[in-house]
Amino acid sequence: PEPRMHDSPSRTNGRLSNALSLPPGGGVGRLFVGLAWLLAANGLFLVVLSDRATDAKFSATSLSVVLAAYYAGFLLGSRLAPRLLARFGGPGSFTLIGIGCALVMASPPLVVEPWWWTIARIVQGMSFASLYVVGESWINNSVHNDGRNQLLGLYLIVVMIAASAGAALFQFTGALGWTPFLVTAGMALTGALCTVGLPAHIGGREHGADGALGFLEMARRAPVGVSAALFTAIANGSFISSVAVYGERVGFTETRIAWFTAASAAGPIALQWPITRWSDRAHRPKVITAVTVLAAVVAVGGALGPVRGPLPFVGIFVLGGLTYTQYSLYISETNDHIEPARRRRAGAHLVLITGVGAIIGTLIVGRAFSWLGNNAMYWVIAAAHLAVAVVVQVALRLLPSSHASHQSRRAVSAA
Repeated sequence: PEPRMHDSPSRTNGRLSNALSLPPGGGVGRLFVGLAWLLAANGLFLVVLSDRATDAKFSATSLSVVLAAYYAGFLLGSRLAPRLLARFGGPGSFTLIGIGCALVMASPPLVVEPWWWTIARIVQGMSFASLYVVGESWINNSVHNDGRNQLLGLYLIVVMIAASAGAALFQFTGALGWTPFLVTAGMALTGALCTVGLPAHIGGREHGADGALGFLEMARRAPVGVSAALFTAIANGSFISSVAVYGERVGFTETRIAWFTAASAAGPIALQWPITRWSDRAHRPKVITAVTVLAAVVAVGGALGPVRGPLPFVGIFVLGGLTYTQYSLYISETNDHIEPARRRRAGAHLVLITGVGAIIGTLIVGRAFSWLGNNAMYWVIAAAHLAVAVVVQVALRLLPSSHASHQSRRAVSAA
């Protein structure tokens, strides 16, 4: 059986570093600070863009195209990032991409037209997709297998908190006309500069250009991670695009919609760390299956349960936690079976899959509201999660040789 790939980074002092086996001088802390600034800027930018598009009288169709264009950019960014990493290394790529994000975020006031904003969103999606590939490559090359998912979990907690905090800043900047776009650009530029001065070899450049990995080969070597990635992305895309729509359709007030949306974002912040710690100590495919089946059960409960009272908020909190945390699970599951030199290519493929899945999920749930009524969000998410469980089990049975037992993997990694 094929063991988890292992790259033996050095251990350092400190409780977190010892637990995660972080190498000295890896710059992970500065990476997280930079990501926090950039994701906060992205969170604020999305709210400002939607609000200003409404003020500019964009049609509902035009606004949908503008917002969906972000995921189209993922398809380009997943191809751009490996080239940047090979040439500039992690810190240099991060800074260049961050500067690009700042320029894009300052651009909407220049031309207040849907076509211009659609182009801006495509470039923004391309930039953030590249940013995710760079960040995840950096993380994957900074930690042992047994701590990878915990560090990815911490990374996603930073992402969720930053994005939520950025969106919350709208209440302080919403009445300032076009100024919030400049505020987001300034925040993005601050994040971009956080990695300036770090050595180019960290974050994946040390492997140079010897990281070629075809999509089919990745799917053969990590069938569970790849298959889970697509259907999890469909669930995530459905969730992200429909939480506020669901609240409006069932008659929530604006305040209740805001709290409902906040509850969905708070779930992964609370559940990310315990789920990732569990997956680093157990057989990952079993963890993925357990979490996704539980998410499907919670989604069905949301569809059948009451709309009033506190129960919907509890349900969306748990559903958000179980849905969004799976991102780190399938990344770690895939990288367990890929050599360090090829992980940035694997990351690019996974970002591409995520973008495709999110587009599919957004389109499906949009149509499903007319077919299934107000609870379409829950039914689509439940179906996507059940599909994850099915494809994971099928992958394990069709390609059992790609998965050793958890104990044998630990033994090989420890050796």
